Amino acid sequence: MSVVLTGGQYRRTFKFILDSGAEFTMVPQRIGKFAGLDLEEFTSLTVTGIEGGRIAGKLAPLELRIGKSSGVTVRCFFAERDDAPFLLGRADFFDRFNIFFDARRKKMVFTRI
Repeated sequence: MSVVLTGGQYRRTFKFILDSGAEFTMVPQRIGKFAGLDLEEFTSLTVTGIEGGRIAGKLAPLELRIGKSSGVTVRCFFAERDDAPFLLGRADFFDRFNIFFDARRKKMVFTRI
């Protein structure tokens, strides 16, 4: 799914996987620089992935936009791995949107709560 991230005066669209099994949204750490964050100021954390591997990173706020919705700030895990997937997790997102999977039209519909 397409998610727009803003970094200073720049906006860029990234492809994310909607992951109801992920507690936090996750992106590679380099996205923190794009978003204008100094990640050294934020909490270090190690998470365990579905395959049992551990990933170190930082937990910090990230503003994102889906479609025409207004921006939403979520807690995001900035993984220290460049190959980390872009995941849209539950925290600060699933409690703000109703998500409808329209299989016939092959799309997802997000309605702000």
